[in-house]
Amino acid sequence: MKDIVIFMLMNLMIGAYPLGSQDLAIDKSVIGILKMGDINMGTAFVCEYQNIIVSCRHTFNNVANLSFQTESGQYKIEVLHIAFEQDFSILRTLEKLDADPISINPSLKEINVNDTISYYGYDSRIMHDLDTIFPVDSGKATIRSIGKTSELKIYELDFIDFYGKGIPGYSGGPVLDNKGNLVGIIYQGYIETSLKSDSDLIVNKAIIPFNLKEKIDAFKDEISIYENLLNQTKKGNRQK
Repeated sequence: MKDIVIFMLMNLMIGAYPLGSQDLAIDKSVIGILKMGDINMGTAFVCEYQNIIVSCRHTFNNVANLSFQTESGQYKIEVLHIAFEQDFSILRTLEKLDADPISINPSLKEINVNDTISYYGYDSRIMHDLDTIFPVDSGKATIRSIGKTSELKIYELDFIDFYGKGIPGYSGGPVLDNKGNLVGIIYQGYIETSLKSDSDLIVNKAIIPFNLKEKIDAFKDEISIYENLLNQTKKGNRQK
């Protein structure tokens, strides 16, 4: 019999399943902290293009005053697209970053249980100094299951899960296959307690980004949501 406690991997104090940090197989400058003002909200990463940033939708609740911070600096970002049902967001920096973007796996339907993955994120509990960027944390795991959430009706299967660290701040972090391609975006975790064991296991869930590449290509040159809101406000003020 198992007890399950569900949480979003943002700003919660929980224990972590003990997996040792792994050497990064990718340029760590592509993974950073999504900030809303001075608050560290979660993890984000450069995806497909040098000025496109991807994270979870639930990592922020205001489209204004967002930024992306890495060891190379802090960059103002704007929101291009929000996928509420799939819990991902596409953002854009005002300048191209000197980093190799993470590419999306072109064969997401071929993901299998027991495939080896790597996952990355920032521990939001220790990020307090705006002038200091802490090393990106990472781990390796195997896909435990591929499933279907009750909320999503778009795809037959829409998430993977795996045992790993459950660190606050991991929401929005990339999950990569053994070739370094994106196969998931961490969005949720839960503590799995077995009555047969003295230890708790933390299960991480990651959304499979089936239409992310299509959305990025469609929205990367569009006016941002923030610009649209500003234009609508200015238009409304002129009409008064």
